[in-house]
Amino acid sequence: MKEADFFLCDYKDLQKINAHNFAKNNYFQKAKHTNIYIKNLSSIAANILKQECIAIGANLLNDEESIINTTKKVNCILNINQKQIGQLQQRLKLQDFHLKKLANFLSTIKIQETFPKIMGILNINDDSLYENSRTSKNNFLDKAYEMLENNACILDIGAMSSRPKSKYQGQETEMARLKDIFKLIKSEKLYEKCILSIDTFVYEIAKTALDNGFKIINDISANTNLSNLCKEYDATYILMHSQNNYINAYLNNEELSNIHFDDKFAYLNYVFDFFKKKLEEINSKCIIDVGIGFGKNEFENLVLVKYLEHFKSLNKELLLAASNKGFINKNTNVSLYLHAICKADYIRVHNVKEQNELINYIKKVEQI
Repeated sequence: MKEADFFLCDYKDLQKINAHNFAKNNYFQKAKHTNIYIKNLSSIAANILKQECIAIGANLLNDEESIINTTKKVNCILNINQKQIGQLQQRLKLQDFHLKKLANFLSTIKIQETFPKIMGILNINDDSLYENSRTSKNNFLDKAYEMLENNACILDIGAMSSRPKSKYQGQETEMARLKDIFKLIKSEKLYEKCILSIDTFVYEIAKTALDNGFKIINDISANTNLSNLCKEYDATYILMHSQNNYINAYLNNEELSNIHFDDKFAYLNYVFDFFKKKLEEINSKCIIDVGIGFGKNEFENLVLVKYLEHFKSLNKELLLAASNKGFINKNTNVSLYLHAICKADYIRVHNVKEQNELINYIKKVEQI
């Protein structure tokens, strides 16, 4: 045997080292890093932050003029691991120049290591965007059980397509499509085998679903009154973002607006402020959906996918629902990949079997 060999490895190889669990945990917290983009910080604050980072061993990429131009607003990137996050947070609480605000932000950051849970889509109609998700009372249970066998933990059931240029067909039509499905769910006690989500914004339909064992209201309209209903039933409300008058165009045949962003950070602030304001109206359990599609252009959708973790600072679980959307040209493979690697807590997908297979394969690679 050679005296020594050397290999590049990843942090999961620490499990092969015969070290104490405390030491392993300490190493793990140091091994995984995240990058935080800090915008419009005063040069004075940036210099203080640099010194605090040096003190704990974190890295800050700073503006080269921050030292010589103390009146300038600068941007910087903080590279930090989980252990250092806690250390820096405590140090910044003692500082001024908006560094207390950064300390509050750091308190919400947790580097995620788990894969998202799968929410399978079942559409009780014949006009949904993705044909394979369409079902009826005749094959509903077969499709539901197939999704559960492939690791879906939530089934999201809806009767109305909200695809681009579609129009709402009315509460009577929606209820007529769901009535037999509710009976099947009740007779089969499907609510005991998984979490059921109703995709609706209609109060009466949402209440009927909750009465039949559903535990989630998935509301594209952001009508937070439905969260009060969720609170009554100890259910969860999904709050989704849309823009450019998308919901009114869908409901009332109004014209879409055409206002878009070309600055990704301005756009993130715009969506973040929407959620922050809406969350003040919600008292129930809540999941955030950034609303891929729904009046957004390609750039805006990509920004939300890439910077999804930004919304973790709202202290709510995140749902990503980009499955076969137009901004990726309805490319199933791209859709599956984006969902598998995203930092959401839940992913809403059409292709449950294929999504589960991809996640399992990535897990196998990481476990080697």
